[in-house]
Amino acid sequence: MLQIKQGDQKFNFRIAGILLHEGKVLLHREKHLNIWALPGGRGELMEHSTETIVREFKEEIGLEVQVDRLVWVAENFFTYKGVKIHELGFYYLLKCEQKNELFTKQRFSEIEGEKKRLVFEWFPLDQLPDTFYPPFLHKGLREIPDTLQHVTFVQEDQ
Repeated sequence: MLQIKQGDQKFNFRIAGILLHEGKVLLHREKHLNIWALPGGRGELMEHSTETIVREFKEEIGLEVQVDRLVWVAENFFTYKGVKIHELGFYYLLKCEQKNELFTKQRFSEIEGEKKRLVFEWFPLDQLPDTFYPPFLHKGLREIPDTLQHVTFVQEDQ
């Protein structure tokens, strides 16, 4: 996975997918936390970012998705668990022709591994959780731009 750690700082290359269904968007969080994000993960060295997002959806929930287009490139600067993070994120709009029970369940767990660490849930676009990050997505998902956008988010130190 593409990430660099230096002391209490970390650079992270994250690829996330926007999967919409009937006015809802799929989000996920770690089981023990209440911080929601778009599903995705870190890219691998020499792996195209579109391959990363397809792989992540397949590994985590068994869903075969196709990439529609890149919507946002985001530079996020925030602190997580005491670590200062500089994250470069690619946010892809996805489509899925494989309709299965995941589209009818409100909440479900990942399929990967013995310990289920991720929770997935469909949220109406007008009822996104307050703890959904990065914050630009609250408005952005309701008004997905027609062209690629570059966004920078800097979390104020708390």
